[in-house]
Amino acid sequence: MDLGRRGGPRSTREGENPAGVWCRGFVAAFLMLCAAAFAAAEGEAREEGEMGGRVASDRGAPLSPERAQIGQAEPTARTYDIPAGDLAPALNLFADESGLRLVYGAEIAQGVRTNGLRGSYTPEQALRLLLAGSGISYRFADARTVTLEAAAAGPDGGAIPLDPITVEGRSENPSGPVDGYVANVSRTGTKTGTPLIETPQSITVITRDRLDAQDAGTINEALRYVPGVLGEAFGFDSRVDFLQYRGFDEGGVGVFRDGLALRSRGFAEFRPELYGAERVEVLRGPASVLYGQGAPGGLLNVVTKQPTREAFGELAVEAGNFEHYEGKFDIGGPVYGTDSLSFRLTGLFRESGTQIDFIDDDRIFLAPALKWESQESQGRTSFTLLGQFQDDRTGATNQFLPASGTLESNPNGTVPVDRFIGEQDFDEFDRTTFAAGYLFEHQFDETWTIRQNARYDDLESDYRTAFGAGLDNTDQRTLNRFAFTAEGDTGLVTVDNQAQAELVTGPAAHTVLLGVDYQYYDVDERQRFGLAPSIDIFDPDYGADVPLPPVFSDTSIKQQQIGLYAQEQLKLYENLILTLGGRQDFVFTELDDNFRGLTEDNRDQEFSWRAGLVYVFDAGIAPYAGYSESFLPIPDTDDSGSLFDPETGEQFEVGVRFQPPESNSLVTVSAFHLTRQNVVTSDPATPGSESQTGEVRSRGIEVEAVASFPFGLDLLAGYTFQDVEVTEDENEEEEGNRPETVPEHLASVWAAYTVQEGPLVGLGLGAGARFKGSTFGDSRNSFTVDEYVLVDAAVQYSWRNFTFAVNARNLLDDRHVASCQSENACFYGIDRTITGSISYRW
Repeated sequence: MDLGRRGGPRSTREGENPAGVWCRGFVAAFLMLCAAAFAAAEGEAREEGEMGGRVASDRGAPLSPERAQIGQAEPTARTYDIPAGDLAPALNLFADESGLRLVYGAEIAQGVRTNGLRGSYTPEQALRLLLAGSGISYRFADARTVTLEAAAAGPDGGAIPLDPITVEGRSENPSGPVDGYVANVSRTGTKTGTPLIETPQSITVITRDRLDAQDAGTINEALRYVPGVLGEAFGFDSRVDFLQYRGFDEGGVGVFRDGLALRSRGFAEFRPELYGAERVEVLRGPASVLYGQGAPGGLLNVVTKQPTREAFGELAVEAGNFEHYEGKFDIGGPVYGTDSLSFRLTGLFRESGTQIDFIDDDRIFLAPALKWESQESQGRTSFTLLGQFQDDRTGATNQFLPASGTLESNPNGTVPVDRFIGEQDFDEFDRTTFAAGYLFEHQFDETWTIRQNARYDDLESDYRTAFGAGLDNTDQRTLNRFAFTAEGDTGLVTVDNQAQAELVTGPAAHTVLLGVDYQYYDVDERQRFGLAPSIDIFDPDYGADVPLPPVFSDTSIKQQQIGLYAQEQLKLYENLILTLGGRQDFVFTELDDNFRGLTEDNRDQEFSWRAGLVYVFDAGIAPYAGYSESFLPIPDTDDSGSLFDPETGEQFEVGVRFQPPESNSLVTVSAFHLTRQNVVTSDPATPGSESQTGEVRSRGIEVEAVASFPFGLDLLAGYTFQDVEVTEDENEEEEGNRPETVPEHLASVWAAYTVQEGPLVGLGLGAGARFKGSTFGDSRNSFTVDEYVLVDAAVQYSWRNFTFAVNARNLLDDRHVASCQSENACFYGIDRTITGSISYRW
């Protein structure tokens, strides 16, 4: 079977690409390391064979419980981050982080609170501190099983026997790694580290294990198996991520990193490298109550990899079709000679072509991090410095192809998927981003914790392309072209201050959050647009001179946002959870339209609120209902030169989650009704004229299931039905239509199995299928883009510290049009893409 086209020639842009130099050097160094590691592994195996008798006799010596847990070595310290609060969830988190199995009576933890735990301790030290003052004792039953006991007086003065329950650990650090596909806690939905089952809004957590299994390096790729969200809305794209949440575009305000916004405008867009992510969290529906201005459909939060107290390292190389070569590393641990400092350094170097001829996809990515943690049991503090540098060199993979020859038949044939319709000496997309920030947290006592997260982001982009403007009707092969350029420079400062209190009043537990955040957004963008020479789309002859087109837009935008917010999470009798939140925002916008010679400024203020109710039954069933709002200032002007009013959105959502006790799974079914108001629309009678008269409604159902079973099976399944309709528009003929590119149905399923024992132990197989329903190709709904199904697959094998993997996307090489915006703007979806990788971890 042909595994995939080699891909067209790479770009001939002058100059050696730094990513290529680094990538080739990294691959060479990695291969040398692999040879040394193989030799060391073989030597270790021989040594084990020679000393087998002596090791066997040593194993007869009695061990203390902790020494039994970790072998012959002294007890190993681990890093714990367990907040103060109810003891039961704290025990779940401890079991997960320590690897111990806890057995205790069902009533033993009821009404008991803990001061929490943060720092580096052996498992026994950590358990002792966690139970301090609780009246609960412990004993090791075997190497990894701990029994918790409490003396309870019965009628005769004896102990009351309690039915034992077993906790294997299902909770996790809301910013940390997760074993498998199932996460249980998230900060994105509430900013407080709340269990997903107690969150009154749909949320999906994509774990690091899941990203690795599917070899997802971009946000588009990570969202392929997430319901309610559509990545790759305009097909394959190496420049930016065009995202839809519940049928609505994210509008440049739907991507966050570590809870802080990554604002974008036009093609000056941030595109986070997911190798630097620990997890990706998707919150569906409005979220202005916590984050201020945002899109009504939802947001995505990339949680950065952070330093750990355990030393580790990873080196990996990857190669694939389309001349794809990549090297990456991730190393970290305690700083030598210190007890409180740890570091992490993550990097990636890629030299690659794409499925489009002459378009590269090269990247350099570096992310250093340094963390300081106090070791005191009270007044604990952590301060993490985070930096990122990213340099991308690619081109316009959105080719603006005609429907004739792609979606529809053409007498001259079919336009190939790899067809490049630009000019090699003109087309480019270069982007450089830099970020520096910190995460600060101080816990005063078991009640009060404060946090301050801050970051500065800088982006410079340069984009030029010659793209399709429609076929000549006389021969159906000559493609008219436009020329477009965009130069952008963005600066972004974000600061989020939080104070969190954990309180108990009678039968109610309260988590109170008070916050003040600030955003400063400064963007300069100049765009040019004009005609470019035509080209034969079926037999292109490149080399035409594309003149620099005239300027048609030159804007400078400065915007400040100050938000005051408060949230109460009230838990009554451990089952009923009420969430209430409110926020007041003040937005100051200044727009300089240098092209038209206009300067406008505006002050907007908006109050947003959210309410939600969840009831968690003992069987793991949790019905919920919620209401939430959004608002979004529009930094553009109407015909009179005045700034538009903010868009607004509101959502009603009901659903039910099911998380069976003692299982590592979560099923969510939700129904939503979402309205987007004050939408900017165009006047069909006056080209170029815009007004704020639009409204779009989205309602539907989402189903999501995720599970990781102990026998090696991981499962994902999702389904979306969304009825999206234009309810008000300046053009009355389009009222009642579905927006172009928005499908009614999305569905996906993925399964991966890893052999746990026997001669094939370490072998893993995975496969999945993704369905996207038909879409309309223009706002008039005059033609349809067909539905399609894509198949993905993965094979991996882990041996000692090595992992060998092969991943295939669109395995069956289905040629498909992902979407169209008009008869002259259709976009091919991803071609068959296959990569193979070798990674070494220690």
